[in-house]
Amino acid sequence: MEPAEFLNELKARIGGDIVDETRHGASMHDERGLPHLALTYRDISVKIDFIIKEELMFTLYATPPRYVTIKAWNLFERMLSMIPFMGPCKFPVGDEQRFFLAGIGEEDAKSYFTAARAAKITALFPFVEIEQKERVYRCLKGVDISCDYTPDQAVKDLNLLVDFVELTRVKQ
Repeated sequence: MEPAEFLNELKARIGGDIVDETRHGASMHDERGLPHLALTYRDISVKIDFIIKEELMFTLYATPPRYVTIKAWNLFERMLSMIPFMGPCKFPVGDEQRFFLAGIGEEDAKSYFTAARAAKITALFPFVEIEQKERVYRCLKGVDISCDYTPDQAVKDLNLLVDFVELTRVKQ
């Protein structure tokens, strides 16, 4: 399946509009870019687009209460985490070893990631990165749309991310 077909099938499930913003590269004959799906879903403005065919980005336009990034571990980050105050901190709920937090201290992470919030993040894995920044939440997922990642899975992931956004708006 190609990204445009995937987005059309996703649109059939959740609505929205397919936006094709092809931009030009080095010359006017060098077109790049993939279409994206724009919609309002559960009262949140959403953009779903492919960065490349193997990377799907969910962008939710809502203001988070704090900046934080959640990433899958790599060797460099594991080494940095061994140095106090230098690197990322581990996920504060349970014995999660697959991803870490950046932009937040351990004590703040313990108070921010309630069990309900942590469950939504854990259910979204595997992901490349989840980011809360200025007025947006983003979730970048590595996907294989020709094999095992389906539009139904994308709807499930979108719902998990919207649930997480809604949980961050409510005082837990």
